[in-house]
Amino acid sequence: MSDLEDEMDLDALPSKNAVQFSSDNTNARGKRIAADLPVEAEDNLPWVEKYRPNSLDDVSGHHDIIGTINRFIDSNRLPHLLLYGPPGTGKTSTILALARRIYGVKNMRQMVLELNASDDRGIDVVRDQIKTFASTKQIFSMAPVAKSESSLGAFKLIILDEADAMTATAQMALRRIMEKYTANARFCIIANYTHKLSPALLSRCTRFRFSPLKEKDIRALVNQVIEKEQVRIQPEAIDSLVELSKGDMRRALNVLQACHASSIPLPMKNAPKDRPSAEHETVSQETIYTCIAAPHPSDIKTIITALLTTSDVTSCLNTIQTLKSNKGLALVDILTALSAELQRIEVPAAARVVWMEGLADIEWRLASGGGEMVQTGGLSLLHESPILTSPRSATMRSRTMQPSSALLALTVPLAIFTPAASAETVLGAYIFSRHGDRTAKSTPPTELTTLGYEQVFTTGAYYHNRYISPTSDFRILNISPDIVKTKEVVASAPEDEVLQKSAIAFLQALYPPVGGVAKSTLRNGTVVEAPLNGYQLVAIEQVSTGGNSENLAWLQSASKCQKAKMSSNEYFTSKPYEELLSSTDDFYKSIAPMVERTFPASKVSYKDAYIIWDLLNVAMIHNSTDSLPADKLPSQENFDRLRELADVHEFNLAYNASSPIRAVSGSTLAGEVLSGLREVITTGGSKTKLNVQFGAYAIFLSFFGLSKLSETNPNFMKIPDYASSMAFELVTNASTSSSSPFPNQSDISVRFLFRSGSIIPGAPETVPVAYPLFGQSDTLMPWSEFESNMEKIAISTEKEFCKACSETPERCDGGSDESDGTARASTGAGKRDGMSKAVAGVVGAMVALAAIMGLQSLIFLAGGFRLVKKSDIKAFREVERKIQP
Repeated sequence: MSDLEDEMDLDALPSKNAVQFSSDNTNARGKRIAADLPVEAEDNLPWVEKYRPNSLDDVSGHHDIIGTINRFIDSNRLPHLLLYGPPGTGKTSTILALARRIYGVKNMRQMVLELNASDDRGIDVVRDQIKTFASTKQIFSMAPVAKSESSLGAFKLIILDEADAMTATAQMALRRIMEKYTANARFCIIANYTHKLSPALLSRCTRFRFSPLKEKDIRALVNQVIEKEQVRIQPEAIDSLVELSKGDMRRALNVLQACHASSIPLPMKNAPKDRPSAEHETVSQETIYTCIAAPHPSDIKTIITALLTTSDVTSCLNTIQTLKSNKGLALVDILTALSAELQRIEVPAAARVVWMEGLADIEWRLASGGGEMVQTGGLSLLHESPILTSPRSATMRSRTMQPSSALLALTVPLAIFTPAASAETVLGAYIFSRHGDRTAKSTPPTELTTLGYEQVFTTGAYYHNRYISPTSDFRILNISPDIVKTKEVVASAPEDEVLQKSAIAFLQALYPPVGGVAKSTLRNGTVVEAPLNGYQLVAIEQVSTGGNSENLAWLQSASKCQKAKMSSNEYFTSKPYEELLSSTDDFYKSIAPMVERTFPASKVSYKDAYIIWDLLNVAMIHNSTDSLPADKLPSQENFDRLRELADVHEFNLAYNASSPIRAVSGSTLAGEVLSGLREVITTGGSKTKLNVQFGAYAIFLSFFGLSKLSETNPNFMKIPDYASSMAFELVTNASTSSSSPFPNQSDISVRFLFRSGSIIPGAPETVPVAYPLFGQSDTLMPWSEFESNMEKIAISTEKEFCKACSETPERCDGGSDESDGTARASTGAGKRDGMSKAVAGVVGAMVALAAIMGLQSLIFLAGGFRLVKKSDIKAFREVERKIQP
C-alpha cells in the first residue's frame, strides 16, 4: 500500500488553480495552511502563525533542548519525543522546525502526519489514521539533497499535539503501534501535562520539558514584530506586555495584535468612502492591562493600602468591590497580582508567610467552587490576622509601600540550587554516574536499553552544557570547548557491558561530533575528516573492581574484598533482617504468582528483595499489556512497598556504621575522587581537569553512608535511579585571569552535587542539587576540610586496599605504595597508579552498542582494548592473591 492510497490522502495534489499557503512558500513564515485562501489572507494571518519559526535556530529560548535535538539529528539517532510544558512555550514550533530540517519544506506533506489529539483522541483514530500512516515504509530517503547522507529522511514523523487529551484506550493502542513500527516512523507527542499520559507511553519517549520562556526571549520577538508591523506602542507598554505574558509567547503576540487592531479609531457612520484611513493610535500600558483584564499596579497598591490602613472591614470590602466592578477584574487575577507585589514590598518574614498562606487558602476555595463575593470578603479579613495586628507590625504598616532593598528569605532548605557567584570559577570536577535503564538482573546477561542509552546521553549533554560549553557560567577553567584533549578528560568504568556502554553514551554527549572542525591535512594535501560527522573518541579505562556487576544480584561479590563480603553477610543474621524477613513473609507470598516464571515460590522473600523489585520494575517499564496484563502486576501501593524494602535491603548491604569495611566500594571511590581533585591542584589545572567514572548503585549508597549524607537526609538511603550522577566541583572566587597564578589551596572549595535519575534538558527540577557533606551546614567546603574528611574514609592505594580487605594483612607488605600514602594521579600518559584503574582500554564495541539500540542501519566504528604492560597485570594479580583468605 502506497501513501497515495492512504485514506487520509496525504499526498493529494491541490487543484491547478488553487492558491496554497504551504510550508514551501519561501516568502512566507509559518505553519502550513491547509485551506485554499485568497492571496489577501496572508496579511490577515494571526501573528502567532505568521511569525512561527521556520528553523530550529529561529526557535526562541530553550537553547539546551534545541542543542540536544540538533545532536540527535546530526548523529542520525532521533528517538520518539515527548515535548511537554505550559502553552505558548514553543513545543509545536520546535517539532515543525525539526521536520523541516529533516525533510525539507517540499516533503512535509508526504512524510509528516500532524493530528490534534483534543479533536482526534479516540482509539479509532489510532487504529485507522495513525496505524495506516505508520505502517507504510518510505523506500527512499526524503531528506533534502544537501543532507542526503542522513538516514532520518527515510522515517515518517507523526506529531500528536495535545496528546494529554487522548483516552486511556487510545494511549494503550498508540504504545503498541510505537513499538511495532519503530522501523518506519518516529512519534512526537506534545502535551501540557504528563500526569495525564500513561507511564508506559512516557517510558518510550525522550522527554523535554519546555519551561515558560524568559522575558528576554519574548521581548526579542515582540520587538521584531513591532518593527515589521509598524506598531506604535509605549516602551512601558512593552514591559507590561512581556511581564504579563508569563512566559507564553502565543499570549504575548495575540495581545499585541489585538491591541494594535483596536488602536484604529472606528469610522464615522456617514463618513465618505474616499476618506483617508485613520492612523493607528499609540498602544499604552493601560491598553495592555485592559486587553488582558489584569489588575493595574496602581489598583493593587490601592488594595494593599486598604488592607493595611483601613480598620473597618466593610470599608475595605467596598474598596475592593468597587475596583473589581469598575475595572472588570476577577478575584483570581487580583490574588495573583497581590502575591507578586508581596515579593516587592518590605514586610517582616512572619507577616509575609501569613499573607501567602491566606492568599493560597482563598485561591484554593475559589478553585473548589467558592463564591466570588464570599471569597472577596475573606480577602478583606486578611489584615485581621493576629500576626499583622501585633505591635511589631505597626512599623511595617507605615512603610509597606516603600520599595524593598532586599527580599527576606522565608525558608532556607537544606539542599539548594547552585547559581554561581559572579566571580566564581570551576577549576575541575569529578563525576560519578550510574548506568541507564537496562534489562532485569534475574534474566542475564543484562543489556542497556534504548531508554537507558537516551537517559545517559541526555545526562552527558547536561554536563557538556555545564562544564564544557564556552557560554556556561560553570565552564571548567581553560578546558577545550570543542575538540576533546586526552590529557584533560579521564573516563573509566568496570569491565561490565552495561556500564561500559553507558560510559560510551555519556561521552558521546559530553564531547559531541564536531564536523569539519577536526579536519586534518596530510603531507600530500589530502584532507581527512573523522567519520560520523567528526565523531570524537574518548578513551575509557577499565577499573579492576566491579566487573560484571550488572549481572550479579549481590554487588558486594564484585568488590574483590573478602572482609567486605563477610561484613555484608552479617546483615543476614542481624535482628532487623530477621524481623523484616518474618513480617514481610505474607506480603511476598502475595507477590510470588507475579514472578513465578523467574523465581520459585521458595525464593520470593525479603532475602531477595532487590532482584524481585528489579524484575517487576523492568516489567512495569517495558512489558506490553499483551505479554503482562495489569492483573499480573502489583498495585502501585504494593510496588512502592517493594521499592522501599529493596532500598532498606541494599543500603544495609552497602553500609553499616559499626563495620566501615562494608562500604569498601565507597572508600575506593573517595580515594579516586581525592586523587583526581588533588591532581588539578598540584598541576595547576594543566593536566586532567575532568574525571568521569561509571559504577553500580551500591557505590553510591556506600559513599552516602561514609560521608554522613544518609544521616542528614533519608533520601540518601534509597537506591539511586537509573542514570543518577554525583559531581564534586573544585571552585574558587580568587582571580583566574591569564596573568594570575593558580589559586592557593586556601582559596579553593569543594561543592558536592547529586541527582537521582536522568537529567532532562529544559527541566530545572531534574538538575543536580548541592548538598553539604560530612554533616556540615554549608554546601561549599574549604579544600583543607574536604581533604581531611575524605582521607578519613578513603582507600587510595593497593597496599591500603590489601590491608583493609585481607584476613592476613601481614602479607600485604610487599605491595606498592606511595610515599605520601596516596595514589599518584593519572597524567594522561597511558598508566594510572592506584588500585582502581589498572587496565586501560579505548572506547570500542560500538557495533555491539548499535545492535542493542536496534539501529542496524547505522554502522559505528569498531574499536578494541589497547595493550597494557605485563607488569601492571602481574601487580594486580599479586594483590588479588594476597587478599585471598
